[in-house]
Amino acid sequence: MPRQTYFFLPLIIILLVLQSACTAAAPTAMSEATSLPSEASAPAPNEIIFGLDWAFVGQHVPFFVALDKGFWEEEGVTVEVVRGYGSADAVQKVAAGSTTIGYGDTGSLIVGRTEGVDVKLIGMVLGLPPHAVIYQMDQPIDSPVDLEGKKIGAAAGDSVRRVFPAFAKIAGFDVEKVEFVTIGYEIYSAELLSGRINGLAEYYAAKPNYDRTANENDVELGILKFSDYGFDIYSNGFLAKESFVTENPETVKAFLKGVYRGFAYAYENPDESVDIMLKYAPTLERDVIKEQFLLDKPAVLNADVLANGYGYIDADKMQHTIDAMIVAYELSENIPTPEEMYTIDFLPSKDEIPPVE
Repeated sequence: MPRQTYFFLPLIIILLVLQSACTAAAPTAMSEATSLPSEASAPAPNEIIFGLDWAFVGQHVPFFVALDKGFWEEEGVTVEVVRGYGSADAVQKVAAGSTTIGYGDTGSLIVGRTEGVDVKLIGMVLGLPPHAVIYQMDQPIDSPVDLEGKKIGAAAGDSVRRVFPAFAKIAGFDVEKVEFVTIGYEIYSAELLSGRINGLAEYYAAKPNYDRTANENDVELGILKFSDYGFDIYSNGFLAKESFVTENPETVKAFLKGVYRGFAYAYENPDESVDIMLKYAPTLERDVIKEQFLLDKPAVLNADVLANGYGYIDADKMQHTIDAMIVAYELSENIPTPEEMYTIDFLPSKDEIPPVE
């Protein structure tokens, strides 16, 4: 078409085409209220909807680094990041195809596999469990045996509460001597600071949130991390539907390389990385986000990762995790094997993205 004929095109069409092209090319983080597409309207294979386990928190800093620095885009995939509503929900959304790749807990996936979901892990993030008990320092819980005789607050069905029997077998205390007090998540902080309970069953990365309120009330908090006492199971990692992995291996590779580049950059540049996340979640408190992010670093850069590279999963440890979930959730049928739970075929090599403590 001769150059001069472009001037006869209606201006509105040109503007709409340009706007559409720019929108399609730009990586985005969707708002927490954004609805997800149905499986019938699923995006193209290289357009990934990445569903988190919860609302945006410090643990998610590397994801926003991968997005903002263009690492995913450089690897050839477009990613939208959406908030989640728990790990079980993350598993179900991946199984339903409403998210392409999810971020969720291995225990929830094990339970999901017993119920027939065709989802597996494609890379690990938290190679150590986040389970803990947070307590007031004037009533310290210095070791697992100190949990005996204590009142521990937790919501009904809470994941930390559920693993207590498995933790007790490993750590050598009598779980029957622990009194669990059922409380709602919305009153966790109030109950802990009131002294009506001796401790709170929580993830350790939540402690900075409680510290903020505790400091305002001249209360000092301590923490007992299950991972310090032999409770060595897998926690959060990346989830994908088996059929998606089989049909789109290059997309899976691209996503994983981009996201683990995000981790490497974030650990080398923590302050900048926290600032990046706050661009997408400006209502969060900077100090809390940074502390949450760094609290997870030992779980991400664990011994297996340092030896084998980002995302590594070990079959024996996966079996140990399955065994712990059998106890925690009283599972008896359709127990998955380690081989059914994960693949490490698509991870970047240690040479491509060296993990550094």
